[in-house]
Amino acid sequence: MQETISVDEAIKKGIYSVNLPALLIFLIGLIASFATAFIFFKPYEMIAGLIVSYVLATAYRAIMAAKWRIWAFDKVRNVHELHERALSEKLLFLTNRPGFGIINYNSESQKEQWKQLQAKFQQPDIFIDDRSVPAETVIRYSLLKYSIWIIMFVLMTIFGIYLCTLGHMISYIIGIPLIVIGIVNTYMRIRNMLSREPQIILNNDGMRTASTPFYKWNEIANEKTIREGTGKYAMYYLCYDHPNGSAKFHLNDLEVSFMRLQKLLRVYRGRNMATLLLF
Repeated sequence: MQETISVDEAIKKGIYSVNLPALLIFLIGLIASFATAFIFFKPYEMIAGLIVSYVLATAYRAIMAAKWRIWAFDKVRNVHELHERALSEKLLFLTNRPGFGIINYNSESQKEQWKQLQAKFQQPDIFIDDRSVPAETVIRYSLLKYSIWIIMFVLMTIFGIYLCTLGHMISYIIGIPLIVIGIVNTYMRIRNMLSREPQIILNNDGMRTASTPFYKWNEIANEKTIREGTGKYAMYYLCYDHPNGSAKFHLNDLEVSFMRLQKLLRVYRGRNMATLLLF
């Protein structure tokens, strides 16, 4: 056993060798099925094609995920961090329910290898500091993301106004809601974008969000970033427990990525624990 791979490298390989090819297989089957139905007018072949592409994508993902799991947990030292990251990236699942990307297939040989790797979970992870992370990180709303949203809602408002100029009843029914939604959302996003108020502050001592006051790391537990949903409908959250309850803070519109925030949580928590060990 040679622990020569970082957690980031293992996760990246898992995404490119497991998740993305499985998604590509399913999308190719999906496109081919709809093309067949459109060109040859055979809806039953389309349904069969969808089922076949689903089965192939699921089978590929199940087999490759099992191989990746053995390789990754053998090569990586910090298996607890790897396990948490693999769950968040959908490379591992805590269920055996059938479904796309959910089946956890393991051969008898892989089950035996996985059993042998369980000893690594008895060891705590080793904290490796990243000196590129400053003593404090302030996270605000993303100007780029908000600019895109503002453009979209302005265009929605303009389209709604155009519909109302047509003078038809149906155009008013559709146009007026578009104008209202567009104006309200444009105003809200411009207000948030210009305020530049910190949404999350993390440092070596603790963390706070715009909706939760500052707590020290010894008052915080189970901090993690989670993803709910998939694709363009995925929603990202920062979750943690504190003395007065728990927090679940929306991340989609912030200037930090899901992966970056995961790393910041580990670094600041690790620094705090390392400092406590010195005293």
